[in-house]
Amino acid sequence: MYEILKHLIITEVVEIGVAFLLGVREKKNIILIFIINMITNIPLNVILIYIVSNQVLYLSGYTGISIFVWYNIIVAFFEIIILFVEAIFYYKRINFNKNCFFYKYKNNFSRYFFMSFILNISSIIVGRIFG
Repeated sequence: MYEILKHLIITEVVEIGVAFLLGVREKKNIILIFIINMITNIPLNVILIYIVSNQVLYLSGYTGISIFVWYNIIVAFFEIIILFVEAIFYYKRINFNKNCFFYKYKNNFSRYFFMSFILNISSIIVGRIFG
């Protein structure tokens, strides 16, 4: 449980901080980012900590591929799913003001996918350093 909470706090602080630095400053948008992270981060970490760790040991022993490689393949798979899920939520709910970094991009799904990518890659990097 401690690990899940630690990862959630790192994700929330980094992603909201990066979004704020990139000009996403409206309260409703910050709250939306917070809620979407709660929806996606908690299940991801439950899956990784309690389910995947056991399966990775099995796959590693069965295939001869290292635990590290299997774990990172599985994490990448789930992170890509989360990237699209978050981008869809952002696309449906966030409107950018003119001061936002993402405002200059065309008003289509790619703008929100790019935002999701930037926020997620930031939290992944910081999470790998401090997690």
